[in-house]
Amino acid sequence: MNTQPAIEPLQAIDPAKVEAALAKLKDIQLPEPVSWWPLSTCTIAAIVTLLMLLIALGLFAWFRKKNRWRRSALKQLDEIIKTHGTPATDNTGRELQANRLQSTAEACNTLVKALVIQRQPFIAKKYGANNPVTDPASLSGESWVNFLEGVYADCKPARPGLDLSALSEAGYQPSPTYECQHLFHQLKQWIRCCP
Repeated sequence: MNTQPAIEPLQAIDPAKVEAALAKLKDIQLPEPVSWWPLSTCTIAAIVTLLMLLIALGLFAWFRKKNRWRRSALKQLDEIIKTHGTPATDNTGRELQANRLQSTAEACNTLVKALVIQRQPFIAKKYGANNPVTDPASLSGESWVNFLEGVYADCKPARPGLDLSALSEAGYQPSPTYECQHLFHQLKQWIRCCP
């Protein structure tokens, strides 16, 4: 006993019916492609963070490049401190101390004078028509110290007074008396303030 349904014989397909059935079909509608806009919140946050990071790195590089001369001057001053800032331990006493103070003041004065010559266009730009000196390299003595104190006086924020009188006096006195560490501290402040 066979319970399978009987297979019907294949009928011939009428081509006209096939054409009519195909004509009734519509084209496949593809979905619209996924657009980039509007961006998701996470994407916007990532882009903003990346832009802020790039701006911060750019500003950091710009400030570093802008203040390269300042770091170099402070490094040169540190070399002067290492070379001249150690107390005299020789038995010759006061004369060695006087020579050390004179050479320290001369080295510091040379550094500051070179720095002023290098930065003179920026100092002149800062003062504009009120620039008291057109050639600061020609200054010496009290006028030199007054010029340095004038540059320092324009610091923002205002800082306490500067005493660089050792730069004008120590090179010419037979036995100068000033505190080296105080002069070094004052020069570091001046270099950090210089335009």
